Amino acid sequence: MKRIYSIFVCLVFVIASMSAQEGMSVKSFVEIPTDLDARVTYPVQDPNAKKCALVKIVTTEDGFTFDNGVLCVTKAIHKPELSEWWVYLPEKTIKLKIMHPVYGQLTDSEDGYFYFPNQLKSATCYRMVLTTQRKVVTYEPTKIETGFFILKTNPDKAQVYITENGVENFAGETPFQKKLPYGTYKYRIKKSLYHDEVGIAKVDSIRVVQDISLRPAFGSLKITSTPSGATVTINNDNKTYTTPCEIPYLEPGDYVVDIVKSQYSSHQQKVTIIEEQTTPLNAILEERFALVTINTLPNAKVIINGELRGIGNFSCNLEEGIYDIEVSLAQHRSKTRQIEVVAKQPQTLTVNPTPICGSLDVITTPMDANITINGKNYGTTPTTIKDLLIGEYDVVLSKDGCATETRRVTITESNLSTIEATLAQGREMTIRSDAQGDEVYIDGEIQGETPLTTSLSFGTHSIVLHRGEMKLGRQVNVKTTDAETAINFEFDPQMQSSSATINSSKKAKKEPFVRVGIEGSIEGLKSFSTGWGLSMRIGRFNSLFNSTIGIKYQYTGYSKWVGYSYDDYNSYWGYEYVYSYADYKRKVNQFVFPIILNWNAARNDNWSFYLGIGYEFGVLLSDNYKFEYDFGDPFNESDFYRYGDEDFVQLSVPSRSVILQMGFAGRHWDWKAYYKINTNIVDKFNGETGAIGTAFTYYF
Repeated sequence: MKRIYSIFVCLVFVIASMSAQEGMSVKSFVEIPTDLDARVTYPVQDPNAKKCALVKIVTTEDGFTFDNGVLCVTKAIHKPELSEWWVYLPEKTIKLKIMHPVYGQLTDSEDGYFYFPNQLKSATCYRMVLTTQRKVVTYEPTKIETGFFILKTNPDKAQVYITENGVENFAGETPFQKKLPYGTYKYRIKKSLYHDEVGIAKVDSIRVVQDISLRPAFGSLKITSTPSGATVTINNDNKTYTTPCEIPYLEPGDYVVDIVKSQYSSHQQKVTIIEEQTTPLNAILEERFALVTINTLPNAKVIINGELRGIGNFSCNLEEGIYDIEVSLAQHRSKTRQIEVVAKQPQTLTVNPTPICGSLDVITTPMDANITINGKNYGTTPTTIKDLLIGEYDVVLSKDGCATETRRVTITESNLSTIEATLAQGREMTIRSDAQGDEVYIDGEIQGETPLTTSLSFGTHSIVLHRGEMKLGRQVNVKTTDAETAINFEFDPQMQSSSATINSSKKAKKEPFVRVGIEGSIEGLKSFSTGWGLSMRIGRFNSLFNSTIGIKYQYTGYSKWVGYSYDDYNSYWGYEYVYSYADYKRKVNQFVFPIILNWNAARNDNWSFYLGIGYEFGVLLSDNYKFEYDFGDPFNESDFYRYGDEDFVQLSVPSRSVILQMGFAGRHWDWKAYYKINTNIVDKFNGETGAIGTAFTYYF
């Protein structure tokens, strides 16, 4: 009995199963004029670019599909958080079919459609309340097979609409792919400026691929003009083009094309655009201008209708019309002309501004001076210069044997200006020597004693100074362009009386710029050094700055008592008193090369006091030391022993020193005191860091 019961239960589960299926009906439908979701918050446009009506269906169920016949459902969105379905429909829709794979269709309608009380309005919200009722049915589970529908277009970015369960919905853009249950689907492809394409897709395998080439729904317009560079507009649109040009993607139809170019006649033409064709348009623009040439003075401004157009002679194309032409120039009155320009009739005119002038009298002492104004020669004085443009001028007056003079003058309209000038014929000069009271002869005549201030005419003069039987002279050229006001003489101390016949053209001796001398020096702090060598002075001894460079052999000797110690008793040696000491001796031989820059703080014609700073580096020849030490009983000579006398060995490095110095200098001598700061450790044992020294140099 139990076995029969079990078989019965299994047969029941195999044969069928039970589930619930519901019927549907519309409980209410109203317009919601205060809801702005369709107009502002969440608007959706239909294929005609108009805002859809939005029907909000209140239900807790999902899985619905919708259809409204020819106009198609634009978009359907499930809003489970609101318990609503939002269905976007084109304006003027009159019905809506609501379907569900389990619940079926509306039970209160014969054809399954709900008919709206009035045509739906664009961008308006409506509310529909949907109710259901249950009934028991039996079903058997079935297996659903699916495949991918792939759609490609040329060009891409086309919109794809697919009809499923009688409802066409936007599915995406190409290239497009979607997994669908096996079956036959109607699709529609839309792209701006291309024809819509409609087709059937039969999904019966894993991949179904279709390639579609969209048919253009546009043409193009190719525009040329003579001359080129004209501006093109179509249908009075703000967008412009420049010829030659080709305008693509124009929808079929009639267009009004306007072509304009400055100084040419405009051109307007109606053209018809045909799908997949390029329509040509060539416009020949007629000239509406003429060449106008204006001849005038150099640098004159040419102003046409208040606008500056050029400087000096000027040519341009002007459109037909009346023009005011003004020509202006500094120091001139402007001239104005009015002309009429006729197309293709060139014309030339001369327009010169009127000069505004005054006059200038130029008088000089002495006469016959050359007059130069702005680089132009105006003859010699005295004279009257007429028709001189108003303004400021620099008048240059020059004459041989006289100083050149420049005067500034202002010329005013119709007035006579005057320049009166006395040209200097010489310059005041002061003649000095290295001693007062020397007799001064100028051009063979005695004029006084030094220092002598006198006026010398421009030109060459012979100046001779007498000091007892000695004479010193030179030729002096007083130039109009020089600013020199002093002549200096210096007698050589070695001059003998036989020099009385010195030629007057011989110049007084000058201190040479470079002198070479012999230098000796001593220095020391912990050590003692002496040196001899050559020194070169670059620059005169009494100039503001000079420098010295040299080469010198330097010997340094050094001796130092290092220390001592003693004990009352030393068990090792057995002495009652033990005494020891050490002595360090050193010898250095090197060449040193000093380089010094001096500043003469006080100076005159005979001596100078200077401060200097420099650097000295050395080349080491030899540097040795000796170390001696003794120990024992100093009171018992027989018990006192000496050890050491070690050979000299090299210990030091070459000299590197900064030198600070001050001293006095004359023409042939130099004495200085200095301090050296070593920049390296010259004595490794002693650590000597500097030295004080003095040096004397005799210059030849």
